[in-house]
Amino acid sequence: QERMDLLYRIFMAEDKYINDEGCLIFPEEKEVLQLLYEKYPLFIVTNAGSGYIETFYKTTGFQPVSF
Repeated sequence: QERMDLLYRIFMAEDKYINDEGCLIFPEEKEVLQLLYEKYPLFIVTNAGSGYIETFYKTTGFQPVSF
């Protein structure tokens, strides 16, 4: 139980940090993804925890697109 409590505290601290500081993206990432989006369907595939993708959208300005 002690390990689970520690993991929970770590995940919560990481989530707060990402929400406060934002997600880092590569230079010109938005432009490159826009060019790719115009030619190919793009998907996010991740094993990240719940809320990471939403935080990514919120802190980078990217928006999900539905088909």
